[in-house]
Amino acid sequence: MTSIKPISILLWNANGVRNHIHELTALLQDKNVDVALITETRLTKKQLLKIPQYITYRTDHPDGRAHAGTAVIVHQSLSHHLLPLPTHDFLQSTAVVIKTFSFPITVASAYCPPNQSISNIQFSSFLISLGHHFILGADLNAKHQQWGSRTTNSRGRTLLSVLNSQNFTLLPPNSPTYWPTDPNRNPDILDFFIHNGLGALNHSVARLDELSSDHSPLILQVSLAPIPKPSPPSFIRGPVNWKLFHQILSDKIDLRVTLKTSEDLDNAVHSFTTKIQEAVWTASSPDHSSKILKKHNLPQHLLDLIHIKRRARLLWQRTRHPADYCKQLKLELATFRSQSFNSYLSSLSSRDNSLSNTFISHPESHPKKS
Repeated sequence: MTSIKPISILLWNANGVRNHIHELTALLQDKNVDVALITETRLTKKQLLKIPQYITYRTDHPDGRAHAGTAVIVHQSLSHHLLPLPTHDFLQSTAVVIKTFSFPITVASAYCPPNQSISNIQFSSFLISLGHHFILGADLNAKHQQWGSRTTNSRGRTLLSVLNSQNFTLLPPNSPTYWPTDPNRNPDILDFFIHNGLGALNHSVARLDELSSDHSPLILQVSLAPIPKPSPPSFIRGPVNWKLFHQILSDKIDLRVTLKTSEDLDNAVHSFTTKIQEAVWTASSPDHSSKILKKHNLPQHLLDLIHIKRRARLLWQRTRHPADYCKQLKLELATFRSQSFNSYLSSLSSRDNSLSNTFISHPESHPKKS
């Protein structure tokens, strides 16, 4: 069946996905993601990766250690099947074939560790193996000024040569995706999409400022119809009670601050920005006619924490000001998921077989599978 609605494909270098599974789950719900392409999963065969309403396929590093690796997470409503690919130490990739449009499309994630060499022939063979119509989301540790990187490395030159010889198209973001924690190193573009045979489809790439990693996620919209421009972002949830906003700021802002050093100024800007954001969120009411919040199963205080974390990340990217990336959010998301699951188990009964059916349909909930 041909789809007329856009397909949302998320690309993200997780730098260890198990540490961020609750945040990732919330983002997939928030953005209505159809397929998530995860690189640098850092999983072993003993570790599970399961997200409600999604089917997960993964490729761990062949040496069995928790490093590198890829995954493709597909919404259960999407018609698809796994495309087996060989696994190498120099490149891990996971691929599925989706049947949403009038022709099948391979959607794949790929990761190349930086300490491995990869040749022109190896790059070319891998890309050709994805078929005539494919979308690849990857962190290949390949840099080239041709797609916006600050510098060019040998792997970038090799990849560009393959792209030109095979007429594959690279879709980069328009801003950095890699944010090194070392302030002496510059941000750069390491994550991008490559596609082939999609001339009949409309597509757009946008960078997101969510999730806890040294890489920003990207989202690709693909559609047979023109894709509408997204609404400009706003941290105002609805109509603002300006009297309450004024009162909150009056109570929280202290103007008696020291501004003698650049660090004092950065701290003051961070504090002032955070207090304004918190005041706006507290003084504004959600527009209940909007469906944005209705698609979540998360309580409002967790949604607020997610917004706070996004703003803190944006500030860090601009100023490199050291800040807590909302560890409270990760803790409360994990607590909420655990409480929700325990509440669900408590509601089950052996009388109507709901208890036994749960362990059959969700084997990961069985103690022997944990």
